[in-house]
Amino acid sequence: SYSIDNASLEYPVRSTLTSNGKNLTVDSKYVVGCDGAHSKVRKSMPNSKMEGESSDSSWGVIDGVLDTDFPDFWTKTVIKSADAGSVLGIPRERNLTRLYIELEQQDLKNQLTDDNMKYVQQSAKKIMAPYKLEWKSVEWFGIYSVGQRVATSFSDRNRAFIVGDASHTHSPKAAQGLNVSIHDAWNLGWKISQVLKGYAPDSLLDTYELERKKIGQDLINFDKVHAKAFDVGDQVELAKNFQQNVQFISGVGATYGENVINQQAETIAKFVPGQLPCPANVERFIDSNPISLETATPIIGQYNLVFMIGDYKESKTFLESFNKSILADESYIAQLLEKFPTDLKEFDLESDKLIRQRYTPVSELFTVSTDAKGDKYSFE
Repeated sequence: SYSIDNASLEYPVRSTLTSNGKNLTVDSKYVVGCDGAHSKVRKSMPNSKMEGESSDSSWGVIDGVLDTDFPDFWTKTVIKSADAGSVLGIPRERNLTRLYIELEQQDLKNQLTDDNMKYVQQSAKKIMAPYKLEWKSVEWFGIYSVGQRVATSFSDRNRAFIVGDASHTHSPKAAQGLNVSIHDAWNLGWKISQVLKGYAPDSLLDTYELERKKIGQDLINFDKVHAKAFDVGDQVELAKNFQQNVQFISGVGATYGENVINQQAETIAKFVPGQLPCPANVERFIDSNPISLETATPIIGQYNLVFMIGDYKESKTFLESFNKSILADESYIAQLLEKFPTDLKEFDLESDKLIRQRYTPVSELFTVSTDAKGDKYSFE
């Protein structure tokens, strides 16, 4: 549990952690609940509760190495039997296969006992008959009931936050649990970093709930259609839903509304404020290596300024005038450079194999790259 005793204190959040009957009290600037669908952090938030629907269906999940004569577990496979339910098979690394198994028995209470695992395995065998299905080994096992719910609030006074399953729950059949949770954590993480470094005011943290609560609801809307089509075995509707939501499922389809950091602007190409850019591959000039544009510079807490200059010859005048403008005293970027001068000492960590100086020639606040097209040698 936690309480926010005095917002004016440097460490206003007091959390109580209980383990083996002993309590530990910790004072911090923030607390982030990454503690799942039954989040203790969310239950301590005075303004947050889960709203939505829970279904009666229960499912088992097993990651393991299969011994089977069913030929199609090398690809994502949906099997619906005539009268015993459905199985979803997903190939994984190290010869593992994940099976989602529909269960007839509804009162397993999420208990991860050996008997319940055997029951889940027997249910899978019944669905897969007449094919053989055994497990050479089991790495992980779980039971869940489908609940499609979103928390009424993702934050408490910009000091306590919830991410992932603590803030939204849904069926796991489209592999969105981990992916959307990582997006939650990334969205919140960089904003807290900017506030702690003094680059941004506390009000930046307001945008976490504005943006991610919308995505949580988008996820539930997708999942309702997806889960229903899966449960009734509607192949056409299942494929249609995947096709319509392929960008969202792939993690690049998040679209945020207008707020203090996403403002209306004239858009060029496929760059729209509040939307993730589509993945793009480029050739790095210095060594001719193919790289993805979004990871051209490492993630070290900076903003990336990317100049899409098109053909270099046509853009030379623009680059020269832009360079002149940012060196002027009234330039916003010049003011930032004065406020946040380059100081690379903090990056020199002995345990860090990355030579950060290579990527921070301008400022610890941002790094610059230029994207151009045309013949490499004429560019040089």
